[in-house]
Amino acid sequence: MNQSSKATNNEIVKALIVLIQDFFNHNPDPQPEERPEAWGITIDETNLVDRISMALNSYRRQKDRISDLMNQMNRIANGE
Repeated sequence: MNQSSKATNNEIVKALIVLIQDFFNHNPDPQPEERPEAWGITIDETNLVDRISMALNSYRRQKDRISDLMNQMNRIANGE
């Protein structure tokens, strides 16, 4: 791997860390009194892949809930 591609990979990892850290810092759940261990998560190279997976799973669940809600609203609107 040449120096240019190694530097590019390092920048990609840094960007992913910033994005995932932002996701966990702004996630409204859980509340600190419910699960205090969930607060103060620091994303780094050692837990980046696991945390990306957690963030994607959360996104998929939200997307499924929104799809279900939209389907129910359509059924109500159509009188079903």
